[in-house]
Amino acid sequence: MAKWSFAFFLTLLALSVACRNGAKQLRNSINKQQRNTIVELHNQLRNKVASGKVLSQSPAQNMKELVWDNEMAQHAQTWADGCVFEHDPNRKDSRGQYFGQNLAMTMTSAQNNVNNPNIEYMINAWFNEVYKYGYTGGFNHATGHYSQMIWASSNKVGCGLTSYSSSKMYNTLLVCNYSPAGNVLGEHAYVKGSRNCGKFRMSDSKKFNSLCA
Repeated sequence: MAKWSFAFFLTLLALSVACRNGAKQLRNSINKQQRNTIVELHNQLRNKVASGKVLSQSPAQNMKELVWDNEMAQHAQTWADGCVFEHDPNRKDSRGQYFGQNLAMTMTSAQNNVNNPNIEYMINAWFNEVYKYGYTGGFNHATGHYSQMIWASSNKVGCGLTSYSSSKMYNTLLVCNYSPAGNVLGEHAYVKGSRNCGKFRMSDSKKFNSLCA
């Protein structure tokens, strides 16, 4: 029988320890290598936008470098463990601040695929919404994954990953949380122009030539 797979994605403006839908959970963790991949790929893509090298996107004066945040990751993993492809309705951190959230899910008939989830594919799929984005300056539902990924003030990311079986399919759910939340209605994703971190009381990133720290 031929093997096949496909993917779904959700985005949002921004508890259980087992599958809430009765599915069988197969794995539920992100290792160090995957964590590093998530942070590095996000920052590479943010830097590319901030430098003005993406389609019609203007460069950014104030886009921050993302760092891994354990609290965001804990929230993300707890929500991913529910094995439900929908957003967490209670997105507040320990200080009561809202955080943003992107979701992606792959489905396949091949069980071995859950042991090597293609995280890069899911993150790049979020980013590829840029082809529909142009530069509106803010949030719209069709491109919300992309705008959250490049939201200048978001400087923390933490993700959770779970794989589970349901109806003879093998699913992998990726949940990434961002703080502070992006996709704020009425606000712009970033300030257009060449990097000017000092203007916003930030320093230049030591690793990425168009990001701030």
